Amino acid sequence: MKISFEQLTVSSTVKSLTESKYIAMNKCWARVTVGTAGIRFQLDGSNPTGESGETLAVGDILTLNNLIEIKQFRAIRDGSTDAEMRVHYFES
Repeated sequence: MKISFEQLTVSSTVKSLTESKYIAMNKCWARVTVGTAGIRFQLDGSNPTGESGETLAVGDILTLNNLIEIKQFRAIRDGSTDAEMRVHYFES
């Protein structure tokens, strides 16, 4: 069941997900998609840079499988164009 949603602009400053969107759920997962431009991300709580981290391109879907991955997710734009990131949160 979908519980919450947020849309973030990912720029040259590292973004994490908004805790108030998911913190009330004990068991949850999230689906992340990006538009406009790609992003780089890390799932271990460290900060990605424009040259490091996994990439998520426009149209790709990333599933964050649990609360730990959601809490530790960090993203930054990949290149010089800001990205639009949409996150749907679901209760397990």
